Amino acid sequence: MKKKSVILTILVLIYFCITYVYSTNIFDKDSRYSISDDLKNKMIGADKTVYMNEEILTQEFDMNEYNNNNIYLNYMYMSYDGVDTYYYFADASKVDELIKKYNLKNSRNIDFSKRNHELPFEDERYKNLFASYTKEKKQANIIGTDKNGKSIYDISPDTIILGVHNNDIKSFAYIDNRLIDTRQIINADKPYIYYPSEISIKYSDKEDGTYNKYKMVVNEQEEEEKQDD
Repeated sequence: MKKKSVILTILVLIYFCITYVYSTNIFDKDSRYSISDDLKNKMIGADKTVYMNEEILTQEFDMNEYNNNNIYLNYMYMSYDGVDTYYYFADASKVDELIKKYNLKNSRNIDFSKRNHELPFEDERYKNLFASYTKEKKQANIIGTDKNGKSIYDISPDTIILGVHNNDIKSFAYIDNRLIDTRQIINADKPYIYYPSEISIKYSDKEDGTYNKYKMVVNEQEEEEKQDD
């Protein structure tokens, strides 16, 4: 009788644990695709992959220019609740090279090579979110090098953005190459790290309507104005 009572108690506890988990969404499978989480959960202290697309960029990175959703002045560096974060951009296949180059710490022991970045095209919940993107996945090829020795790609490679605080990687975001063309950013003459006082980034449609539907580029007009000053 006592044994049955213990088993019953354990089953009841398991039931309440499961109920609690589902009611509080502790194991929310959808969270890594959500575009409603706040910036702190997404880019500071986030252990999960964040999938970048134009809706996330519009909602999460337009901190200053609320009337212009194409300009992201604080995209590179921002202070959120007193936490200063710098962003580094890299070809997803070369993240380890970037970490080594800038002597970044990886206290979370994130193994970028083992991350699964498949977009959920077939999932009914995300069909609207990814409806405008092709399901076909193309791999970027290196077709040369520029004057600084950086790789030139035929199409945008998949890109990783590292959120770094105190030289330690606190979070990262993944940009699938079907979503945004990042070639100008990762091949810029400047280092991979960007400061708002030096540069701003513009995000817009690609005029030629090719594989990479949108592009992320240095806002050259503002750069020229700063040089004139």
